[in-house]
Parts: sequence; C-alpha cells; structure tokens
Amino acid sequence: MCVPLPGDPYGKELTITLDVCENGMFTRVSEVYIQDTKYYIQNILRDNIWLPGVALLILAIGIVLLSIALIMTVMSNYKTRSVIYLSGFAISTAVWLLCYSGIALCVTDDYYFLSIATYICLYIQPIWFGLFASEHIGDEIRRNILRICAAVIGLFNIISWLLNAFNIVHFPGTLKCYHVLMLADYVVCVVCVCMELYKNKSRELQSILCGICLYICFVFADTVFYLIDKYTMPSIVIQEAIMPAGILILVISMVFSSVIRLQREFGAKLEAEMLNQIAHTDALTKVANRLSCEECFAMYAQNKNPVIIFNFDLDSFKQINDTQGHHVGDEVLIAFADILKRVFSQSAFVGRMGGDEFIVVADYEKKQDILQGIKQMQFYMNEYNTKHPMDNCKLSASYGWSDNHDQNDLNIWKVYEMADQRMYQSKISKKTENASKA
Repeated sequence: MCVPLPGDPYGKELTITLDVCENGMFTRVSEVYIQDTKYYIQNILRDNIWLPGVALLILAIGIVLLSIALIMTVMSNYKTRSVIYLSGFAISTAVWLLCYSGIALCVTDDYYFLSIATYICLYIQPIWFGLFASEHIGDEIRRNILRICAAVIGLFNIISWLLNAFNIVHFPGTLKCYHVLMLADYVVCVVCVCMELYKNKSRELQSILCGICLYICFVFADTVFYLIDKYTMPSIVIQEAIMPAGILILVISMVFSSVIRLQREFGAKLEAEMLNQIAHTDALTKVANRLSCEECFAMYAQNKNPVIIFNFDLDSFKQINDTQGHHVGDEVLIAFADILKRVFSQSAFVGRMGGDEFIVVADYEKKQDILQGIKQMQFYMNEYNTKHPMDNCKLSASYGWSDNHDQNDLNIWKVYEMADQRMYQSKISKKTENASKA
C-alpha cells in the first residue's frame, strides 16, 4: 500500500510493524521503497522492463485472437473454440503477470483488488489450457479426461473463491492445493498429447507438446524457487520469477498449433464447399443441376409453402445440333442459361433439369416478378439473336408455368408436371403457328 509521509521527513525515523497472519502463510514481504509518487510509475517500469513487455505482448495476442475468433464465428461459422480457449489462457495469464509484477499499480492502487485478481487469473489458467488441449485430441476418451481435469480445477476455483469470500480460508491458504492440481493437470495433458501424437504425428500436436514440456519445466523451477523463498527466509531471496518466459513460449506454441489447425480446417471446408458446388452445379451452363433441382423440390415439399414453377424448353434445339454441330448447341445452352441467371437469380431458383430443359422455381408471392422477368428474358434473347444473325440458330424458348397456391397439399412434382405439359402445349402452338405462316 502507499503510505503518505509528512511534509518534512528528512532526519526522522520511520517504523513499520507487521503482524504475521494466516498461519505464517506469508514469510517475506516485498522491499520497501520510499520515493516521490510522481516518479512511481516510471520507477516500476524501469525496474521491471522485461516483465511488462512480456505481459503486454501476451495480452495483445489474447485480444487479437479473441477478436479473430469472434469475427470468424459470426461471419464464417467456423468452430473456433480452441482459439477462444487460447485467448482466454493468454488474457488471464497476462493479467496475472501484470498484477503479480506490480505493473498493474500503474492503473490502480487498490491492493486488495489486485491481490484477488492475481489469484483468480492464476487459478483459471489450467482450465483454459486443459480445454484448449482437449480440442486437439482426436480420441474421445482422452478428450473427456482433459475436460474432467478442467472441470475439477473449475470446482476447486469455485470452492476457493467461496472460502475466500466468507473469510474461511483465503487464497494463499489454497495455493499448495492449486500447485498440486496444476502440476497434475499438466502431466495428464502431456500424457494425453503424447498418446495422441503416437497415433497422429501432426505438427500442431508436436508444437503443443514442446510448449507444454518447456512450460512445465519453467513452472516446476518457479515453484521450487517459491518454496525455497518461502521456507528459507531470509537466507535465500529469489526476486524474479522465470515462469513468464515459459508462459510466452507456451502461448507462442499454442498460437502456432492453432494456426496449423485453422489452416487445415479452412482447407477442408474450402474443399468440401468446392466438391459440394461441383456436385450441385451443371458443368456446362453453371446453373443448378438436376440433383440441386430435386433438392429444391424437396425443400418446398417439406416447408409446404405455395410455389410457382416455370418450365422452359429451347425451340428447334435438335435442329441446331444437327445442322450447326454440338459446339454451337452448347453455346446456345450457355447463352440461354446466362439469360435466366441474369433475369431470375435474384428472386428465384434457376436450374437445368436436363438437355435443353430449364426451370425457375420461386415462392408464389413472387409470381408477378417472374412474369415481368419473362419480358426481360425475351428482350435479352432478341439481343442475342441480333448479335448472332443466323436463321437456323435463333435463340428461342417455349415455357409453361403452374402453382399450388390454392392447393398447398398438391405434390410439387405434380406442379412441375403441369408446368411441363403447358410448356409442351406452348411449343406445339408455336410450331403450328409457324407452319401456318410458312
């Protein structure tokens, strides 16, 4: 705590009396500094230059990772639990370092609050770490073991907080138990990761294992130094903790493993999306294929929403293939599909049922929009014919439509068949009309 001195302290004697409490829990008190308060922050930073740097770096990593995880979850629907656990570990560790080293005094001089924050952040670190490690374990049994370990430490945290809140046993009194649980948890993590690594020699597991081993070495050494410092007072006094260096190494290894994992998951998801697109897209026209059309029908059948279906069929397409060749026929199919996408893709489903037959499926309430789009479609077909002036290669299509607005229980395939029949009636009428003109 900060004790203000009288205005003229020079030549006077200052006596500090300390009462040992909590069964001798604290056996050493930090050195006493007498200094001008306006240089207080400057002196703290000067005396602990490397520790705040490590803490702030870890804190920055945690905040950046948390932001990335939230953005990826909202925008891409990725499973980012491991990144969230890593960010929780990094942030809690950084706050612990800032409080433990006294750097947090630059923000507040509430020693009680800083003491509570120090222990809380220290105690929850193994929980975040255990959950993070479990996300990289493929075996369900070992994954559950790590989760159980995290749950045990979580229960220990709750009990410790309650005991401290009711002044039964304060946090220093539960520190020994925490050290035992923490070391046991990390040993279990090492065993589980080693067993997983034996089956799956992935780089992410290798990175985690190296980070854990180095971190445990630093933790063990720091714990030994703490016990020596506690029970040999005042013969040996160890001023600096080396655990922050181990924490930084661990966080970097966890970040590296998370990057590898996200890269693998992103690649797998991208590959799955590409395969799914290939499976549902017509290779020639790039509109939805027959499989996708059937899935669209199934969706409407399940939702039982009123639907309207337009069925299109190119006129004289067989003649185009026979006289101009299949490459010209393919160009006509592609051109017509592009027109359908340009006109209807914003408001309806566009697909190719096969051959020169295309469909447009939409909610019944969009009927007028689709009918208006028919006029646009005719305009684009005329534009295409103007740019490709060949009498025996004109782009023309017949269509028919049907809906189940008045009969919601009418099978959607029946609606499609009715639209198909009307399309053929339109095609026959057009042939008869052309024949009479000839």
